[in-house]
Amino acid sequence: MEPDFDRIIDKSGTYALKEYKYRKSECLPMWVADMDFACPPEVLEAVRQRAEHPILGYTVAKELDEIIAERMAEFYGWQIDPDWIVYTAGVVSGLNCSCRAAENRSRAAVNTPIYPPFLSVPPFQGMNLEKSRLTLNASRWEIDFDNLRQTLSGGDSLFIFCNPHNPSGRCFKRSELERIAQICLETGALLCSDEIHCDLLLGESGHTPIASIGREIEQNSITLMSPSKTFNIAGMMTGFAVIPNRKIRQRFAYAKENLSSHPNVFGIKAAKAAYQHGESWRKALLEYLTQNRNLVTERLSKYGIVPAEPEATYLYWLDCTKTGLENPHAHFERYGVGLSDGKDFDAPGWVRLNFASPRSILNLALERIEKALNNQSL
Repeated sequence: MEPDFDRIIDKSGTYALKEYKYRKSECLPMWVADMDFACPPEVLEAVRQRAEHPILGYTVAKELDEIIAERMAEFYGWQIDPDWIVYTAGVVSGLNCSCRAAENRSRAAVNTPIYPPFLSVPPFQGMNLEKSRLTLNASRWEIDFDNLRQTLSGGDSLFIFCNPHNPSGRCFKRSELERIAQICLETGALLCSDEIHCDLLLGESGHTPIASIGREIEQNSITLMSPSKTFNIAGMMTGFAVIPNRKIRQRFAYAKENLSSHPNVFGIKAAKAAYQHGESWRKALLEYLTQNRNLVTERLSKYGIVPAEPEATYLYWLDCTKTGLENPHAHFERYGVGLSDGKDFDAPGWVRLNFASPRSILNLALERIEKALNNQSL
């Protein structure tokens, strides 16, 4: 049976974060990065079967080892040893553990705009935060490599990279990844790469894990991944890090034992079912998301707020700095659309739209956004 992404699912009583924020309003919640689609049926069945067992105690995720290693080889041509895998409760816990694993490094650098935990986790872990801003060139977000090199110079840095990038949706090319790797190796910076959106590629986009491009950078890297975004199982709190270097892996694992938790019993089964049986569902999802992205582009381009189409993710980064709106986020809320506020990403005047919704809901949200832009005062 083909997945029905047009189906509107009532989340009443589930305490879903996305809807809970706007529970007292008529706002359409198009903000936090999870989807309004049913999980693959194989995932739901795996969770149901595990729930029938009467013991739900602590569980190790070793049954995922070979599945993940095979997936890295099949999807990305990256040959990894299952021993390189450390399981986490998700990417944010992985970011915290990476900061702790960055022994003798006092600074963390990020590309802005960026997913908010990239900005908050390093200071929380006692590191100085430094920013290297992405530049917009001919409708494409690009890294300022000279600035990045300068930012990472000194030999005491952790570079926390995001690819595919959140919030811009940029999927960086191999040639760009090679330059990043070279800069990290030449400056002595440890690389942590958040690649949680790597399976959500739109159109003809492709993904290369940066650690896979060479032995040297592989041994100087932490790669964070999870099935949570791709298969809509973020509430399962299941992720993993691939860390080829034994010493870095040991430091990360030690931090994980003290800072984070293991994946939960249902998350392990959900991840296994998703990776083993969810590929046809994923392909159908990508077709639907690509059509949704194209719809957003078509509807909003005339307003001058669409500087670059996302190449991956289900997130659209919208530039409202030239609209004359003092607070675009609040303005769109008044018109009934709840978006993510760009100031949280170090980009005031921008907003992030989550377009992973049934097309009827997306069309309604776009109608409200258009009305908000056409009638700037209520």
